Amino acid sequence: MPAHAKAYRGDFMVYPTRHHVTYTHGPSEASTEYAIAWVTGVTRTGEVRAYVSPTGTPYKGQPVQTLLVRHETLDVGGLKAAIAKRDPYADPFESIDAVKAFVRPFVKS
Repeated sequence: MPAHAKAYRGDFMVYPTRHHVTYTHGPSEASTEYAIAWVTGVTRTGEVRAYVSPTGTPYKGQPVQTLLVRHETLDVGGLKAAIAKRDPYADPFESIDAVKAFVRPFVKS
């Protein structure tokens, strides 16, 4: 049984992405940003098997998910519209708290 929440197709997922930059002269830099995606496939035990980015790029595999939100608890249409207006390259999610703050207005009460 997975140690994390059980995933379902259509759920909203957040996972860390790590970036490493190596300079010729000077120290290297590493940073972590958080990517968002929609779950498109799960294993029998509820682990993420496939997901799609907001740009429509499909991925297979099991990312290290940091946050998983059931799609029934979200205004999915509103969240997708807000994500579409956002430029992930100009304004990346620098922390899990930034993602939570972005998603919070779309959580159904």
